[in-house]
Amino acid sequence: MDFILALILIFLEILFEVVVTGLFIGLYALLRFLAMCLEFVYLAVTKGPFAASEQFQKRMQERSEWKREQDEKKRAAQAARAAEKPTFNGQQTAILVTLTVLIMIGGVVTWIVKDRNQQQRIAVTRSQVKQLANKFAGQIQDKEITDPISGRLRDRDAWQQPIDLRVDKGLLSSQVVVRSWGPDRNPGSFDDIVTERTIRASAKEVGGKLAKRSIKSVRDRIAGWLPGGDKEEQAEETDRVEE
Repeated sequence: MDFILALILIFLEILFEVVVTGLFIGLYALLRFLAMCLEFVYLAVTKGPFAASEQFQKRMQERSEWKREQDEKKRAAQAARAAEKPTFNGQQTAILVTLTVLIMIGGVVTWIVKDRNQQQRIAVTRSQVKQLANKFAGQIQDKEITDPISGRLRDRDAWQQPIDLRVDKGLLSSQVVVRSWGPDRNPGSFDDIVTERTIRASAKEVGGKLAKRSIKSVRDRIAGWLPGGDKEEQAEETDRVEE
């Protein structure tokens, strides 16, 4: 009974070695196991069960020693692999340090060039916006030239984006606002480049506008009181449309 249990345990151990340690070592153990079984049967038939049992015990001790040696070799190999460390000579270390420094320098130079290019674009666009604002302010001051109209201009900034113009006219002053969307190319953000110009009307111009408004208001009221005033007003509006 003990012999049968020993054979079952050995067989299970061999299967484990085949799965875990590898096919070659497992097959070798399986062949040793079959040889032990054949030897036991031969001795049991020729010399009796007692002799076969003693020989089986001897083979079991040999197998235990062999397994112990295999385990020691495996642990030694694992320790050797763990002890191995990558070694670098002086030349390899110098190459690695040089490459690292070059990469760092390249990154810094790239950032500096990119930032300088961006600053140049900002300066060019700021100057362009100022020139446009001065131009449109001059048009408002010059009464012989048609006043500019709010909207998107044909001019483009350094990022190839359109420039916006806003013109606000009032009685006492007019305001010109020229806006570029800036580096992020999004309108209304913090990096927009804006120039404003305020054109104040002179006292003579303000007085003339007030006088015209007063005269028009009085004329409209008188026309409304007189018979046929509405017709005359309608005739004036018709004449204006025809003109």
